[in-house]
Amino acid sequence: MKDILRLMVSLGLVCAIGCAALVFVNERTKAPREAVEQAVLNDNLKLAVPAGLDCEFDAARRLDYGGAGRPGADLVLPVVSVTVDYRPGGRVLQGPPLRAVIAAAPAACPYGCTRLEADGRWVDDAAAGYEIVCTRNALKRFGRGEVPPRGTEVKFVGKSGTMSAKIVGYMSEAKLPRGWPSVFANK
Repeated sequence: MKDILRLMVSLGLVCAIGCAALVFVNERTKAPREAVEQAVLNDNLKLAVPAGLDCEFDAARRLDYGGAGRPGADLVLPVVSVTVDYRPGGRVLQGPPLRAVIAAAPAACPYGCTRLEADGRWVDDAAAGYEIVCTRNALKRFGRGEVPPRGTEVKFVGKSGTMSAKIVGYMSEAKLPRGWPSVFANK
């Protein structure tokens, strides 16, 4: 019995010392790790943004399109995160919900690393209904499966309700930084 108690106390002490060491190392390396991560995020912006557009991620990992906290914005896009209610062939998709970031569409595609595919068009603000342009990956689960053809209505579910929008075009695939909108809507 004494041996079991001695083993339990020994293991408890080893675990406590290991935990304390991990906490210490984590605190000592937190600032340098965050600085490197911030630099990588901002470097990735240069891949997606046309030359001369003022964009960066702020310290809270929110995307600042050049004006949320700074004067002289080049482009400010209000965004909303929604769940995509896309049911190919009428069947409900299994697994975690498909999420997308929708932005109010500017006059043209704001990304330098992607362009509108030839057989699509940009959203029309004067259209009677909702229209969207998106990347194909925005409507694929884990990068697999078929995307809906142009002209298909897709439902988006958000905190304020639902929106059904017609797909009028796809942007050519590009690796956008996390948090960047992959869907643009006309209204």
